[in-house]
Amino acid sequence: MFASSSCDCSRDSISWKWWATRDSEEDAVQAISVLRPDVVLLDLNLQVGSGMHVLRRARAGGYTGKLWVLSSRDPDFYRSLCEKHGADGFYDKAHEQLQLLDDLRVLAGEKPLF
Repeated sequence: MFASSSCDCSRDSISWKWWATRDSEEDAVQAISVLRPDVVLLDLNLQVGSGMHVLRRARAGGYTGKLWVLSSRDPDFYRSLCEKHGADGFYDKAHEQLQLLDDLRVLAGEKPLF
């Protein structure tokens, strides 16, 4: 899980202020609760626990920021499942990384590049 409370997107690069990187469900949920970042990029594959549970627990805990999933799991199945559990977006690692970068730029008030 990667969390950011600010994003400065320019034409050439995206600069993030990273607040937390977590590899377990408990740590991720706690970091989201305490830090309240604007954006959370979440991989469903955590070393301990479930990324899907992080989605549910973050929303149940009142988190209203962006929850975006970046995953190598089958998007045809997991995209809608993640949305049902509170994700605002799902990005396939193999094919949608440029879309994720554009969405981050748009979120920061910049024009998309791709």
